Amino acid sequence: MNNDIKLGDTHKPISSSVFSPQLSLDLITEPAYWVDFNFHVDWCNQAGRHLIMGSDVSLPLREEERNIFHLLQTASLPHDTMTGLVTANALLAHSRLSQEALNDICCHLNTEIRAMVQKSADIAVMLSNQSLIDFEIAIGDLPYRVHAFFLREGIFVAYAPINEHSDALANILTRRDVIARELLTKRQPVLTDLAVMVADLQDSVKICSELPPEEYFELINQIWSALASVFRRSNATHGKHVGDGIVYYFFPQYDSDYIMDSLLCAQQVRETMHKISKEWRTRKGWLNELYLNIGINEGQEWVGTFQAEGSLEFTVLGDTINHTARLSDLARNGAIWATKNLLCKLLPDKRSHIRFGVRQRESDGVERFVDSTYARVSSLLEHHAKAAKLGDIAGLAVTEIVEIGLEANSLQ
Repeated sequence: MNNDIKLGDTHKPISSSVFSPQLSLDLITEPAYWVDFNFHVDWCNQAGRHLIMGSDVSLPLREEERNIFHLLQTASLPHDTMTGLVTANALLAHSRLSQEALNDICCHLNTEIRAMVQKSADIAVMLSNQSLIDFEIAIGDLPYRVHAFFLREGIFVAYAPINEHSDALANILTRRDVIARELLTKRQPVLTDLAVMVADLQDSVKICSELPPEEYFELINQIWSALASVFRRSNATHGKHVGDGIVYYFFPQYDSDYIMDSLLCAQQVRETMHKISKEWRTRKGWLNELYLNIGINEGQEWVGTFQAEGSLEFTVLGDTINHTARLSDLARNGAIWATKNLLCKLLPDKRSHIRFGVRQRESDGVERFVDSTYARVSSLLEHHAKAAKLGDIAGLAVTEIVEIGLEANSLQ
C-alpha cells in the first residue's frame, strides 16, 4: 500500500456550486465521525461505522472503549485499511495534542498500533493549526481526502473518495454552526468518569426578600457572569441552573487533571464570591455576606443531552449529581465540601498541596480543626438545619477543603 500523504490547501475554503439551505449531517453518505480531544468517538454515521469497525454495529457504551485507536485495533479490518486509518487519526492527534497526552491515550494499545501512531509524528508537524485541515491518504487500495474540522468540543472527520465530488459534504464543511449544533443533538449517551460541582447561594430567600426584584436579578446575573470565565478556564461544562444554584461538570481532559480542575475551580469561585460580597456590602450598607456553598463529588455516570424546542440541556444521570447537591446543602458560610473518593483519586504529590480536614468539637465545647481527616456525614449533622434532608448521604465520607496551595497550579 502507498502510505504517502499529500497535504491539502488548509487556507482555501471548501466550496460547492450547489448550496442547499437544508444542511444536515444525515445527507452525508461518506464515512464521517466525531471525536473529542481524548479521541473517543461520540458520533459516527453508518458509513463511518463500516469504515472504522468493519460493520454496522453500534458504538460501545463505555467511553474508554470508544477510543478511535482501540476501535481500529479490535475491528476485523484488512491490515492495509487499519494502517491507513490509524495513520490518518494519528496525524490529527499529533497536530493538536502534546506527546504526553498522546502517550496517555495510546498506553493501552498494542505495540504495532503505538508504533504506527508514533511514526506519524514527523508528518504531523507539517499540518497547519487551522480550524479546517485536509490531506490525502490511502486506506486499503483506495485513495481518500480526509477533511478534519476542529471545534471547541472536538474534531469532525470525514473521508471523501478522491475524484468523487459530494455537494452535501462540501456544503456542510462550510457551516461550522451546523456541524456543532447537529453533533450535539446526535451525541449518544456515554458512561464516563466525571467530577460534579454544585453551588448554592446561602440564605437566598432572605436576600431575595431584602432586595428590590430588579436588584436581586442583577445580583444573580452578576454572580453567573463573574463565574463564567472561572468555569471556562477550569475546563468545566455547564449543567442546569436550578433557581439561584449552579451545576458544572468536569470530564477527563487530554491536557489537564479533571479532579484538580474541580478543586481549583471551587477555590476560585469562593474568591470571586468574596469580592462580589464586599461590593454589595458597600453598595447596600448591609451586614449580609454572600456565600456560595459548594459540594464536589466524583463518579462514573451516564452523560447525554435532553432536547427541548430550540435548545439543548446537558444532563448527567445517576447518584453522583444528587449526592453532590446534598453536599452543597451540608456546606455553610462558603465552605467547600468534597468526598473522600474524589480526593483519593489525586496522586499524593497533588494532594499534598491541599489543606483539608474536619472540625471536631471537644467535650468542653471548644471546636478545633483536624487536618487531613475525613468524617461520615452522619457525624456532622448535630444541630445542622438541614439534617433531615441529608439523610441519604449519611454514610458518605467527606472532608472540607480549606485551601489549595499555589504550587498545585503548576501540577496541572
